[in-house]
Formats: sequence, structure tokens, C-alpha cells
Amino acid sequence: MEIRRIRPDDSRMDISRIYEESWKSAYKGIVPQAYLDSIPNGHWAPHLDQPGWHTLICVDEGRAIGTTSFCESRFQQFPSWGEIISLYLLPEYAGQGYGKALLEAALCELKQLGFRDIFLWVLEENHHARLFYEKMGFNVSDAFLEDQIGGKPLREVQYTYRLPDCVVRPSKAGDKHSADGADDGGAEREPGREDVRKGVCCEQKIMPVGMGR
Repeated sequence: MEIRRIRPDDSRMDISRIYEESWKSAYKGIVPQAYLDSIPNGHWAPHLDQPGWHTLICVDEGRAIGTTSFCESRFQQFPSWGEIISLYLLPEYAGQGYGKALLEAALCELKQLGFRDIFLWVLEENHHARLFYEKMGFNVSDAFLEDQIGGKPLREVQYTYRLPDCVVRPSKAGDKHSADGADDGGAEREPGREDVRKGVCCEQKIMPVGMGR
């Protein structure tokens, strides 16, 4: 298993497929099924090279099985924070430590970029993902976003993490004490959609950033 930055020769279609399959599995019963069924192949492929974003992939036996993206905070309410935008795995690799390894690798990268305070967004109804982040040391804040996906109103809650002084060393998939359970991550926007993010300390109109929710 290898976790590394994406390269120009990595297939964006393969990485997009991680999003597509993860969405259809993790958000079943949360996001309207008609919306999940309508996600086309390659939906995220054109949006994987956003300026200022950093993306890692998890490769197992030559196959991309997971991905995470992170950047400097996109929210003016959280200046100087690092933001984990997304973390997704192919469903058949969930629960085996790959998500934990990806998250720790992203935290390592964010620390190297100079960030200490980190946040991400999770769908309020995604209890599996919330438990995963809580086991990883993230704390839920009082900030939230009001969203709408496939015509259904949904709330996203914020989780925060403060990086320790020591360097976080990514664990390996299959570690005995893996906290991995959800392998599912932060809130994102749909390509071509503009919306209003609202919440406690979070009210900001942003242009679509191209990926995710």
C-alpha cells in the first residue's frame, strides 16, 4: 500500500470512480436515491486539479482505492486553518485501516504546509463517518452548514482537530488498533452549483468549488 500525491499520469477517471462508488454506498438512505443513481461516470474527473488544492491517493497493488484532498481554509471565518475537503475509499476497502492511513497522511501534509488547526465537514446524518473522525481525535464544533442535495435539505456539521507538536506518522492499513470505520470525509460542492453555506459562525456565499456535495 502506498499513499502519495496525484501525478499528471494518474487516471482522473479512476479517482473519480472512488468518489462515485463511495457516495453511492456511504450516502444510501441519506442522499435521495434518485440523485445517487444519476451520478455519471467521471463526474469528479474535471475537478481534481483545483488550484491551491492538494490531493493524495492510496494505491494498493497498483490500483487507486482511496483519495483525500485538503487545502487552506476556503472560509473567511476560519483564516489560517487547514481544511480537509474530502476523504473517500472504494466501499470494499472500508474498515481495513486505509481511511485511517489516508487521514493521517493528510494531517502530516497539512502540518508540513504550516497549519496547526484543521477542520472538515460531515453530513449530520452520516453517523458512521462521524464516529470515525471522533475516534481519530476530531471534536464536533457548534458550526454547521445548511445544504440541499437532490432536493433534500441536509445539514453538515464541523469537526476540528489541533495538530500536536510532534509529527503525525501515517499508520499502515491493517494496523491492529485502526480507528477506521467510515473512510468518508469532508463536505464539498457539486460542480456548477452555487449555494449559501450557513451556520453558527459560518455564513458565506461561495462559488462552486467543483467537487463533492
